[in-house]
Order: sequence, then structure tokens, then C-alpha cells
Amino acid sequence: MSRRMSALPGIGPSTIPILKRYPGAIDAVLLIHGFTGNPTELEYLADELFRAGHTVYVPRLPGHGTDRADFMSTDANDWIRRARDAYIELYAEYGRVRIVGHSMGGAIALILAADYAPDRIALLAPAVDLSDGRAALTPLVGKFLPVLRVGSPPSPRDSEGERLRLHGEYWSDTLVRQTGELVSVMRAARAALPRLRSSTLVVSGELDATVPATASARIAAKATLAAEIRQETIPGADHLFPFSPEGRHYCARLVEEWLTE
Repeated sequence: MSRRMSALPGIGPSTIPILKRYPGAIDAVLLIHGFTGNPTELEYLADELFRAGHTVYVPRLPGHGTDRADFMSTDANDWIRRARDAYIELYAEYGRVRIVGHSMGGAIALILAADYAPDRIALLAPAVDLSDGRAALTPLVGKFLPVLRVGSPPSPRDSEGERLRLHGEYWSDTLVRQTGELVSVMRAARAALPRLRSSTLVVSGELDATVPATASARIAAKATLAAEIRQETIPGADHLFPFSPEGRHYCARLVEEWLTE
């Protein structure tokens, strides 16, 4: 058994999916984390939605929360398929499933919503646009340069514990090839917008340097069949507002109110 376990990808708190079943719940909420993220990043929001009476599930997308080698072995299809499987499993049990996604998770939420038409979804800094224009080149460049060694130091929020370990695996260098897979998800989400019918909440961070304000505008302009598009901005919040101290309470309140209207 020890030899088998040693062959597994990195295991830690970030690898554990979050499933909270609310007694008597009449619906479930699928929460989808972002690119290089993990379920713990949506734990605060999951807890708040659970307290509001929802069953909540945050699956771990393949290659996320483990280590770099595991991550580099996955692609956009793996990530979308895992979220799709999670939605189908919840739907089989509850019959009504809402979707909440952060960043790339928001893009995946759009893809699923276009296919399954849940009544309500919430998109948190959805990656249908990226501020860094160089990302558009990564599907090509990544074939020749999978990883660009940068050695970036951790931010204060990533300087200890599990976040420090994850920084070394995911965030210290530029994972070019996998960013190309993110671009593939982004393009699929854009293509899905004309088919979106769900009432949609789009939440942006005022200081988001990763996903620009054009993302929210694109959704509003292209999702012409959506029952409703509501746009909200969290003052002083950056891209990580679903779990940052500056934005998580505001974010949770907006999503909870949206799902209970």
C-alpha cells in the first residue's frame, strides 16, 4: 500500500471536494473553482449557502490542488467533463441545480448552463475575457514552451501552510501550455453565450487585474436569450474576492440573495 500511495499526486486539504447536504433541501448548488484553484477557495461561500438551506457541492477539477505534474497531464476537456458529471449527479438526486463558478469556473458554468438551462446561475469574475492579451498566444506557444520559469515569490496570502505549497506547484512559474487550455475553455464559453437562457448574476471585483470589466459587458451583450442579466461590482475587491477577506462576505451575500429570490 505504501508504494501505491507514494505514486499518487500530492494530497492535502486542497484536494478534498466539499459536499454539504442540507436536510430537506429542495435544490443543490454546484460551485466550480477557478484555474489552478481548488475547492477550499469556495469553502466560505459554500458554508454560507449551506446555512441558507442549500445542499452544496464543490468538486475538485482534475489536476487541481495536487501538484504540477498532475496538473500538466490534464486539459480543458477534463475540467469541463468533471463539472458536467457533477451537475448530472446532483440533478439526478435533486432535480433542480443552480451553478456558481469563479473565474475559469464561471466560464465552465456558462458552458453547462447553455446545455442544461438551470433557472439561475452566478458568475464570479467569469473568464470569458482576460486582461493579459498574451494569453491568446498560449495555445500555440505552449506546444513548444510548456512552462516558463519565473520563480515569482508568494504573495502575503500565499506565504504559509497549504497555500505556500500550492504556490510552488502552480503559481511561481507561468504554466504556458495549461494557460492555452484555459483559453480553450474561455472560447467555448463565449460560443455558448448565445444559447444561455438562465437568469444570470455576474459579479466583478473593482480592482480585478485578471478578468477585465469587458467580461461582464460581453455576457450582457451576447446572452440575448437569457431571462435576466444582473451585474454587480464589489468595491475594492481583486480577482480572488470569493475567498479574500476584502470581498468574500459581500460576494456570499450577493449570491445567497440571488439564489433565494
